[in-house]
Amino acid sequence: MKKLLLALLVISSIAVLMVVYVRDNTPKDAPSEASTKASATEKTKGERPTPVFTATVARDDMPVWIDALGRVTPRQQVVLRSRIDGELQKLHFNEGQFVKKGQLLAEIDPRALQTQLAQQKAQLAQQKALLDNAKRDLKRYDSLLEDDAIAAQQRDTQRSLVAQTQAALDNIQAQIKHTELQLSYTQIHAPLAGKIGFRQVDVGNQIKASDANGLATIVEIDPITVIFSLPEIHLPQLQSQLPLGQKMAVEIWNADKSQRLATSNDWISDNQVDAATGSIRLKAFVSNAQQQLTPNQFVQVRLQLDTLKQVLIIPSQAILYGAQGDYVYRVNADNKVETINVKRLHSTTTQIAIEGALNVGDILVTDGSDRLKPGSLVKASGTKADKKPSASESTSTQLSKE
Repeated sequence: MKKLLLALLVISSIAVLMVVYVRDNTPKDAPSEASTKASATEKTKGERPTPVFTATVARDDMPVWIDALGRVTPRQQVVLRSRIDGELQKLHFNEGQFVKKGQLLAEIDPRALQTQLAQQKAQLAQQKALLDNAKRDLKRYDSLLEDDAIAAQQRDTQRSLVAQTQAALDNIQAQIKHTELQLSYTQIHAPLAGKIGFRQVDVGNQIKASDANGLATIVEIDPITVIFSLPEIHLPQLQSQLPLGQKMAVEIWNADKSQRLATSNDWISDNQVDAATGSIRLKAFVSNAQQQLTPNQFVQVRLQLDTLKQVLIIPSQAILYGAQGDYVYRVNADNKVETINVKRLHSTTTQIAIEGALNVGDILVTDGSDRLKPGSLVKASGTKADKKPSASESTSTQLSKE
C-alpha cells in the first residue's frame, strides 16, 4: 500500500513539471486566430462611412413674418337702453339673432305719454283761440285810437297781451314736440346691423333710462377688427410702407395656430408708442362673412414685415453652432464633408435663409453631424424634414452621391 501511494505521488509530480515546462516554453508573441479575426473586423469597421441624412441648398424668396397676440374687437358695439321710464311691453327679437339697422326691437307702454300729448294739444287749441281773440281786439283798438276814442296806453296793453298769448302758444307747441319725442322713445330700434346678445330684462318689468345693463347688446360682426401690439423696434419697417401705399399682409390664426381664420391687407397703427410696454398698437380690418371670428376672441396674429428676395435657403436641421459661429457640413463629390461658415438672415420653424460660400444644389448634412469632423466619409441614408414646407418656404431635399 505504501509503495502504491509513493508511485502515485511520483506520477503527480512528473505531470506538474510537464505542465510548467509547456507553459514556460510557449511563444508569447504569436496571436491567436480569434484575436486576429477580431482585429481585422475592427479595422474594417473604422473605415466604413458614417450614415447621415442630407438636403440640398435652394434659392427662393422668404417672407419675414413676426408673431403677435391679438384680440378680436367689433368695429361697433351698442348697449340698448331705454331713454324713458316705463313698463316693457314687447320684445321683437330672439337672443343671438342678427338684426338689421332700424329694426324694431322693443316697445315700452306709451299710454301715459299719449294722454299727456292729448292734453297739450287741447291746450294748444285753447291758446290759439285766445290769440285770435286778442288779435281782433288789438285791431279794434288800433281803429279807435285813430279816432281818438281810447288812450294809446290801452292799445299798447292789448298789444302786449297779444305777444304774451303768442309766447304761451309757442311754449305749448314746444311741449307737444317734446312729448312726441318722448313718445317715439317708447319704440326701441336697432341703431346698427349686427348680432344681438342675451336679453337683460323680461317683458313686464319696469325699466328706467338709468339702468346700467340696458336691454341687450348689439355688436357688428362683419367686418370685424383685430387689435394687436408689436415692439417699437419694428416701427421703421411699418412706416416705410406707408409712403409707398403698400400694406403688409396680416394673417389671423386660432389660439393654437392649427387653423388660419382670416387674412387682411387693411390695417392702421396707433398715433403713439405705449411708454409702459414699448410697443405700438395696430388694428387690422378683417372680413368675417363666415363668422369665424367672435368679439373678444383670443387669436394669434402674423404680420409680414418684409420679403427676402432670392436668398439661399436650407433646412433648419442643417445649421450648427461652433466657436467660429454658425456653420454647416457640405458633402463633396468624394462623399467627404467639409465645414462652411454661414450667416443667418431669417429663420422659420423648418427653414433658414443664409449667406455663405454655398451654391444652389450643394448637399448638406441635416442629421448625423454629431459623429462627423472635417474630412469624414459619409453615406446618405435618406432625407429628413420636420414637415412639408409651404410654397414660399420650399427647400428641396435629396440623397448625396455615394
